[in-house]
Amino acid sequence: MGYSIRSIPLGQIYLDNDNPRHDPIDNEPEIIAHLIGKERVRKLAEDIARKGMSPLDRLGVIAHPKVDGSYVALEGNRRLCALKLLSDPEKAPTEAMRRVFRDLKATATPVKQIDVAVFDTRADSRHWLRIRHEGELDGVGTKGWKSAQKTRFNATEGGGDNPNVLARELLEYAQHRGLISAQDREKISLTTLTRFLSNPVFRHTIGITSNKELRSNAPQAEFDKAVDKFLLDARTQGSPVHSRV
Repeated sequence: MGYSIRSIPLGQIYLDNDNPRHDPIDNEPEIIAHLIGKERVRKLAEDIARKGMSPLDRLGVIAHPKVDGSYVALEGNRRLCALKLLSDPEKAPTEAMRRVFRDLKATATPVKQIDVAVFDTRADSRHWLRIRHEGELDGVGTKGWKSAQKTRFNATEGGGDNPNVLARELLEYAQHRGLISAQDREKISLTTLTRFLSNPVFRHTIGITSNKELRSNAPQAEFDKAVDKFLLDARTQGSPVHSRV
């Protein structure tokens, strides 16, 4: 299999000098400075301090080539860096950053052990790293959510602050009313609809009375006619809907 699952003390895991996120760096303080400056580790640390480590992720490591009983992180350098700084804020490269991480440490639950996949060799990790970081890979890799899928997710469990919620509701209404087909719906960009629906003048023009949910004070026949025209334009290249003018 090429790997095993273990729980390892945080202090026994080193950041990877040869991580793809940066050119080779010889020492940990410089890696930490780079990850803070270029890879938004502070934001990640804030989330870990608030919510803890994601239960959907684990680090990938190999045995350290020079330090017995220790490991090098092949996957999860940003998370490992954040955890190191939450554990020891003095590792931050500047006093300003040290103050930030001291404050975060005061609110965080200490992490002393990390669940990891210990790979036998770097080569054993390559397939899994590609799946994680190189996009969809024709369906093999991680497949990100499209706008409609993000909206569908954020419209549930109190996440209705997604800006595309109204656009999604309009599409669902139009499909239910038979104004568009499922194939038509796939051709329409949620973000394009949202650009227009966020304009109160436009909403008034087609008869929508709320910017949060689909409500109308127009007679249904008139509303359907306006929606039909809007969505026809939205799926027709060269129409006014596709112009930002």
